[in-house]
Amino acid sequence: MWRRRRAFTSKPPQTNCPLIIPLFPILFFSPEQEMLILSQTHLEITLEISHLVLLKASI
Repeated sequence: MWRRRRAFTSKPPQTNCPLIIPLFPILFFSPEQEMLILSQTHLEITLEISHLVLLKASI
């Protein structure tokens, strides 16, 4: 049991992964493009919700 614990703690922490992921949108999209994408997805979600509400109302 002791051995396993020591092996686990000696492992270097993987801090690289979480830091790289948020950088991808910044690297590939300009702020204008990012806003456009965000507003587009927001519009899609709103349409989806209104569609579901209409379906529920018709039942």
